[in-house]
Amino acid sequence: MEQPRYPKRSASGLLATASLIWLSAATASAIAYVLLDGTAWHDPAIRPIWRAGLFGAELRWLAYPALGAALPIWMLVSSGERRVARRRRGRVLFLCAALLLGLMALSYGASWVTFRSTGHFLDLVTLRLWWSNSALMLRHATHMEPWVLAQLPLASGAFAAAVTWLVIRTCRRIRVRGVWVLTGLAAGLLIGSAAFSMTTRFKVVGGVHEAALADATGPLTHFVADARARRRANADPIFRAVIPELEHEPILEIEAYRAAAAEPTARPNVLLLVIESLRPDQLRSYDGVRPVMPTVDAIAGEGRVFTRHYTQASHSDYADPSLLSSHYPLRSPSYHIYPTSPPYPRVLTYDVLAAYGYRVGIFSSQNEAWSGMKHYLDTGSVDEFLHSETYVGPTYVPVRDAAFAEWAQGSRRSGKIDDRFTVDEAIEWVGEGSRPFFIYMNLQNSHVPYVIPADFDPPFGAGRVSFPIRFGSFPRDSIEAVKDLYASSLAYVDAQIARLVEALERLGAWDETLVVITGDTGQAFYEHGFTSHASALYDEVMRVPLILRGPGIEPGRDTTVSQHIDVPPTTLGRLGLKPHPSFQGRDLFAPVETESGRAAFLVGQALVQQFAIVHDRWKLIYDARADRYELYDLSNDPGERADLASRRPETLAELARPLQAWRKAQLGYYADPTAYRRWYPPRLVGPRVETTPIGESHPASTASRPASDSRPRPTARPDAEASRP
Repeated sequence: MEQPRYPKRSASGLLATASLIWLSAATASAIAYVLLDGTAWHDPAIRPIWRAGLFGAELRWLAYPALGAALPIWMLVSSGERRVARRRRGRVLFLCAALLLGLMALSYGASWVTFRSTGHFLDLVTLRLWWSNSALMLRHATHMEPWVLAQLPLASGAFAAAVTWLVIRTCRRIRVRGVWVLTGLAAGLLIGSAAFSMTTRFKVVGGVHEAALADATGPLTHFVADARARRRANADPIFRAVIPELEHEPILEIEAYRAAAAEPTARPNVLLLVIESLRPDQLRSYDGVRPVMPTVDAIAGEGRVFTRHYTQASHSDYADPSLLSSHYPLRSPSYHIYPTSPPYPRVLTYDVLAAYGYRVGIFSSQNEAWSGMKHYLDTGSVDEFLHSETYVGPTYVPVRDAAFAEWAQGSRRSGKIDDRFTVDEAIEWVGEGSRPFFIYMNLQNSHVPYVIPADFDPPFGAGRVSFPIRFGSFPRDSIEAVKDLYASSLAYVDAQIARLVEALERLGAWDETLVVITGDTGQAFYEHGFTSHASALYDEVMRVPLILRGPGIEPGRDTTVSQHIDVPPTTLGRLGLKPHPSFQGRDLFAPVETESGRAAFLVGQALVQQFAIVHDRWKLIYDARADRYELYDLSNDPGERADLASRRPETLAELARPLQAWRKAQLGYYADPTAYRRWYPPRLVGPRVETTPIGESHPASTASRPASDSRPRPTARPDAEASRP
């Protein structure tokens, strides 16, 4: 006797539909987990059986969206069962079901593609980053991997169509016994993976913290871990920090500042030159081994070289404005986007100089619309504002994609200006006026994937590689080849700087120009398991050069800690002007009463939630998502390999207090509109940490740091019962 088929509207039908969707999604996710580099599956510190167990958590969380997708699909299939013989109805039913599943597959696949490119899955912060910079992010991604982006919708659609067809066919033909076999298979795998993941969760997995494992396991596991971290916000130590004495300055009109600061004793031109992703070890003046940037090295030989200089943030949209405002970029608990009319006060270097008759020009090869930076920079004092969105010439794109190049050049949001054109525009502008000028120039050819024009002969390597260089990954066995390409891109930038110097000499302006050269961030090459920047606050990303050359500056090296917010007061000091009361930095040439106040505070809120303090020989990193600290002795361990958090709890506590107090002071100020309508951002009195003086023994160049495939391993909080090995 023929076995009856199950009722189409029964619970068993829903279970069968959910089981098919879950099994299909689990298979696709497992393939990505095993094949993509950077997942926990490829971590040699984790035993193979535990690597599989970790993925059980992803399968467990995947059951929820599978059930959510199954319900409407099953309802559509069931409601149309009587009319399925009519082709038009059947096609509409199929398309509706496939569209729903396709959207879910596209979202899930986009998170895996983001991980493949950046080493991070999508979460609330990265989604906000994508949303606020959607056009720019899409074009940046298309520059690096156009085929992957084109294939993602096709793959998602094909997956959804195949699964929907399978679901509909199963709902028509499967018998009762088949329903329970299918459901039992899915349930068994789900229960087994959930139990396995729970047992693995509480094991010491190679010393890797649970949060780091979640970040490398799967999209849903990462999203859940991020949500849990947000729920812990009320227990954040920032709310337990004791605020020491703060210095507040009232809002001051520029005319009142001029009356108090008097007239400048000198009126040199000012050139603030920011080079994308510039590591100190690429310069001979910072003990680099290759002549990568001879022009910059020559300028350094005539000026002051600060060997322990730190960028303020690991990503450009935070780091760049701090060079002009002398304000710490920490303004909100999560990623901050500059609004159209920033309500908080800011006085940029060129606002002060414009009041003294300076011409002001911004010449940037990047798109200053990124995260709304142009809103922050446009204070009304800028005479010429050039960036890739307003430039009327070509922007550069990969030469392999000619069709995209034609489309991209029709949209000024698509790419970056080749640095030669940026320099051309600046030279022309300088020659048009006779008043002293201030130029903020941002050069970008050294941004990943390190594009150099075909007519430039690369001095290092072949000038190309045979594999894609994504923002956050490339083959780990090709580090040296990528470093050669990176060095060649810096050499191209240096050649454009040489053209600028020659033009200023020809115009008779070079000797009367104060030149400030630095990098927005450094660049990682797997020293701590990741590449590029915008990620963890290790020195390969956070340490950058700072070179000052100009009238009255004695050549030499300075080994004290400096940071980006020190550039504006130092610039005004070279003109004989007092620092503006809004500045949070200090004049690097002014005498200080005590060395204990020289601390740098660092932040990363794009791909990570980390904060750091550098004081004397010590560096403390706090990971807010994992609520854990890392402590490094930069004098004896410049590569940041030996985490001393568990062995030096007293030093950790002494540094954690000012770090958390700084966070509380910053966030408290920007959260209170009544405060920033009356006062400038607070200046925190420097930490008083008892440490052993180290004299001239300071971190060496990052050139000596060995590459490593190890993942970042956050260590225990100081009040933890025991640290993990």
